[in-house]
Amino acid sequence: MKVDIGPYKNSDWNNDEGRKIDIHIDDYDIHNLDHTLALITLPCLKKLKEQKQGSHNVDPLDVPQDIRQSEEDIQSYKAQGLIDDNFNKRWDWVLDEMIFAMSSITEDDGLFDVSNPDYENLQQRIQYGCYLFGKYFTCLWD
Repeated sequence: MKVDIGPYKNSDWNNDEGRKIDIHIDDYDIHNLDHTLALITLPCLKKLKEQKQGSHNVDPLDVPQDIRQSEEDIQSYKAQGLIDDNFNKRWDWVLDEMIFAMSSITEDDGLFDVSNPDYENLQQRIQYGCYLFGKYFTCLWD
């Protein structure tokens, strides 16, 4: 795989007009496409988390109980846009789960060994991180 994506030509981040985009996919790149995409996605997610300038609203059911919003917090957010103390923590938690999933897919250091006693839990966590990646895909911007 060879990817060369140049900078945006103007301030319209949603317009690729004039932007140099050259992508070449080899046959071997799609043999384990999940691994290939995770190799690209992992450093992008890490950089996004490191440089992020804000957080996105996260569905309370997607995160552990201890950082969920109360019903009162949810209503305050909907009515006035007020965020609670865990707003940024929830987004960081979601990013961390995505990073864990992509890291696990790329490293494959025995995590997928069915004789590993934690195999099922690890598989579920990896799958959940991939689920969150899909659910919040359009929120992956700075």
